[in-house]
Amino acid sequence: MHQLAKVSRAQYLRELARIREILDRETALRGQLLRLAQQAERARRDHAADPAMQSLGADMAWQGWLGRSRRRLNTELAQVMARKLVAMDSVRNAFGREQAVQTLADAEAARRADRLARLRDLHLLEAACTGEE
Repeated sequence: MHQLAKVSRAQYLRELARIREILDRETALRGQLLRLAQQAERARRDHAADPAMQSLGADMAWQGWLGRSRRRLNTELAQVMARKLVAMDSVRNAFGREQAVQTLADAEAARRADRLARLRDLHLLEAACTGEE
């Protein structure tokens, strides 16, 4: 039972590590999207004040790049979030297994302790009856 508890704990920790990587990637992508939105807002203010940018078509090129970048990041974020959903199921399952095995191990340890206590009591009773204490 002890080894089964170790194995289930290791599986749970492995699943946690896997989901941490996914969560880190999700955080990074959300940060990139936020920075992109901030850049877009700054550029919107700057381009509105600069008619030369509009006449050269730079604002259109910027909008195209911005749209492509936003789409790429949102697509990758959606993929990461889908992986996260699958990983969350794996973590929940591994956690449930780990908890179940731990409960069984605790129950087994309690049964052993109870048996030992009964054996000690029996031994003390026998010793008292025979006068051996």
